[in-house]
Amino acid sequence: MRRKLSHVPPSLVAAVLLLLPMAIAALNLWMIVRARGRATRSIASVSALEHGRALARHLARQPVLEDGDISRADWGQFARLVESVRMLERGFVYATVRERDVVLFHAHGAPAADAAADAEAPGVRIRRENLRVGGEIVPVVTFTEVVRSGSGSEREVEVALRRDAMDQGPAAMAEAITSVMRVSLWIFAGTFAVSLALMILLIRRERRREARRRQEEHLAFAGAMAGGILHDFRNPLSAMNLDVQLLQKMLERRGECDLERAAGLARRIHQAMGRVDALFREFLVLARPGERVRETVDLAACVRDCLDLVRERMERAGLRLAMELGAGPLMVEGRAGELKRAVLNVLHNAEHYSPKGGCVTICAGIEDGWVRLEILDEGPGIPRGDRTRVFDFFFSRRVGGTGLGLALARSAVERCGGTIGAEAGPRGGARIVIRIPQAGAGM
Repeated sequence: MRRKLSHVPPSLVAAVLLLLPMAIAALNLWMIVRARGRATRSIASVSALEHGRALARHLARQPVLEDGDISRADWGQFARLVESVRMLERGFVYATVRERDVVLFHAHGAPAADAAADAEAPGVRIRRENLRVGGEIVPVVTFTEVVRSGSGSEREVEVALRRDAMDQGPAAMAEAITSVMRVSLWIFAGTFAVSLALMILLIRRERRREARRRQEEHLAFAGAMAGGILHDFRNPLSAMNLDVQLLQKMLERRGECDLERAAGLARRIHQAMGRVDALFREFLVLARPGERVRETVDLAACVRDCLDLVRERMERAGLRLAMELGAGPLMVEGRAGELKRAVLNVLHNAEHYSPKGGCVTICAGIEDGWVRLEILDEGPGIPRGDRTRVFDFFFSRRVGGTGLGLALARSAVERCGGTIGAEAGPRGGARIVIRIPQAGAGM
């Protein structure tokens, strides 16, 4: 599971982390829009009912209705007040004043029919009715306020408002608020869609970049492989070339030919050919998928074989070799071919940087379950900031350097389960330290 998650592109993770909260926020906003719409309609309806109650209470509390005997002039004044209310209220239907079921005043209305159940409220009664006006049934809401006159009798002031006009105000307010919320939701949804589209584009671009990067890595690896092959084959081929030249000169002298010396050169050429064949096999193994099986190898023997290959060339370059390996074997877990490749590449690097007349020292020992191999030269050394980078592919400070030798050495050592690092030598120069698990140490 972790391996699958490790291959998830970072852009996809960022997209999920960005879009998921946006989706949750959009859902919450949609729910708020719905809840706000219902709440607004409810509040607006209550507000309309309160307005009707206030209108009925205002008419009922007119001083003219509190008098015991109401003159015609007083009724005219009350009629003008009702007329002004009718002009201001779009849904006004009628206003009626009753006393003991006797209609004392009525303006603009008709008798009610099909009355619905009353809804009692403190001081004001609210009732829904259907009025027949000219053959048309008009739903209304009536508000009734009771007032006591000066003579002690009760008078009812009833005001009727059209139900559709009452609903129009709350509906308009609710629709306005809902529209604002809906516009906000659409803006949010548009932003979400644009962000999603941008994320898709970024993911696709990231995938294309990842594909190009992998292709470049494959090409770089192929180049490194080719450079590694050339680099590794140059060491034994150079040794073979020197030995062939020496053998040719000895044979040209005929009578002065040292047969024992010639036989030694022939054996070294044969060993170099074996080394070339082993390199072929190692690179074939490197190209095959699958885990490589480690074996028990004598590191001291591998180092001696490598020194035999480079000794002649280093002597021609004016360099001395010093070896401090001890008498016994140094058994490690690894592969002989890869260990030899690592040692040869480090020796080749020491040869390039060592001055003429200098000495390359190889020493080894056992340290806490590890076999420690050190290769020291007397060159200028490696700057502190480059002691890690020198093992990267294609990194080199030397003019004409390929940057492959130490990188291939690190790859070979790590495939054997070991480590490699660079330090400053005790007398200047560089010290390359290779640590390989000791055989049977249980590392």
